[in-house]
Amino acid sequence: MWGDPVLHCRHFTIADGLFVIEDRLEGKRRHRIETLFQWSSDLVLARESEATLSFHSKDVGKRVHGTLRLVCGNRPANDESSPQIMLCSGQVAPYRAGWFFPGYGQEVRSTTSIFEVTGQLPMAQRYILQMEAIG
Repeated sequence: MWGDPVLHCRHFTIADGLFVIEDRLEGKRRHRIETLFQWSSDLVLARESEATLSFHSKDVGKRVHGTLRLVCGNRPANDESSPQIMLCSGQVAPYRAGWFFPGYGQEVRSTTSIFEVTGQLPMAQRYILQMEAIG
């Protein structure tokens, strides 16, 4: 027996100082969707809400800060699931996450953010990245 096939389309837009990633997922059943973002080891990340992540640079000389926000569209009114954000650093199981490899055989601990949403397909998700450099 085959599962529910899922078609994934991704669009990128840059406008008004925002970088927007829009995912459209087509299917007929309920699915758990995980979207991973790899971050520089020079950044500090924090969950601001169930769907918003903030970041800023560790180095005072390179002042960068911003937010990454998930907006879930076209979800049924009775869908009680809410997005979750997990931050992984140096994870090895169940899969490797939170690592940066600057060269062969070199590992540097960094952070991977995992946005997880469970819901009925079709579904649209939009990730909005807003970033500012200071000084």
